[in-house]
Amino acid sequence: MAKHPSEIAAVLKRQGGSSGPYEIGTLQHRWETGGQAAKPFQDFFPIRLVTIFETSIRDIAKQAVNHGPPYAQRGMELVARWPSKTILDALHAINQKDLTLGDFVSHGLPTGRMDEVLSTLGIIFGKTFREDLANSRTRWIEDEEEGIEAPLLITNLSETIGCLDRLLQVRHILVHERPRECPYQADDLPTFFDHAGQFLGGLDWLLVNRLHGAVPRTQAGMNVAAGERAAIAQAELDELRGGTRDRFQEPKSPVEEIEFHWDRFCELSADRQAGYFSSELTGSMAPLIWSSKMEKLLQWRIGQIKADRDREEGDL
Repeated sequence: MAKHPSEIAAVLKRQGGSSGPYEIGTLQHRWETGGQAAKPFQDFFPIRLVTIFETSIRDIAKQAVNHGPPYAQRGMELVARWPSKTILDALHAINQKDLTLGDFVSHGLPTGRMDEVLSTLGIIFGKTFREDLANSRTRWIEDEEEGIEAPLLITNLSETIGCLDRLLQVRHILVHERPRECPYQADDLPTFFDHAGQFLGGLDWLLVNRLHGAVPRTQAGMNVAAGERAAIAQAELDELRGGTRDRFQEPKSPVEEIEFHWDRFCELSADRQAGYFSSELTGSMAPLIWSSKMEKLLQWRIGQIKADRDREEGDL
């Protein structure tokens, strides 16, 4: 059910940033190493596991919707089903830049049953969602260059869905009822951990594959990929403005002087972000940070030029 903007903002303020599979691994390690000391608190583990499961799904849905087309439009399909007052509150918060469309869509996702989870994610990710999830694999650039195909992240999707359905039911009973008998066995916990981790790992990589394709594993690879993205943005900007930064080094008109100062602003901003102004040695991530900042500034400038070019006469 959709939440009020103030509720979503409060949740986001409290929320941590660890990945779902990592948190599940940490939780499983605590159970496995807790021994007899963990037994009295056994019910905590399936309850916490479902919390990680729900919040991770919401985060993945948020990333997809905020990425843009076609996921943003599909997110709007979900929002359109809400009551009018809720939609108006959401539009106002988005217009004020307090929250994003992805924030609203993700916090409106039903997570009580797996059929609801899969149905909603299917709307966001499209008709091939289940098939893509069942075939989800890691896609590292380094592995693909060597012709290595990674194993499936979810070994049996139907089995995983069934196990997670039971986990959600167990959590509901533990939280909302006072059962005479425990609705699960201690031996069920490893299976719950395993299938929740598989599902979130597969869903996470489905998102990565959809938005980015193969990605680098190493820091050096990340640096190269970021540099390539910045170079592509720079080439697009140069085409739009009719010249490279070398051309504007000695400006001969006010327009060229604007471009000269823009190039200097971008370069100095990226240098500062990457820590190149510091007297201390920069780390291996500095090129990645530099290129990412440069790409962000270049994309902003590209958007401004296109908006000016396409603006109709009389528009402000």
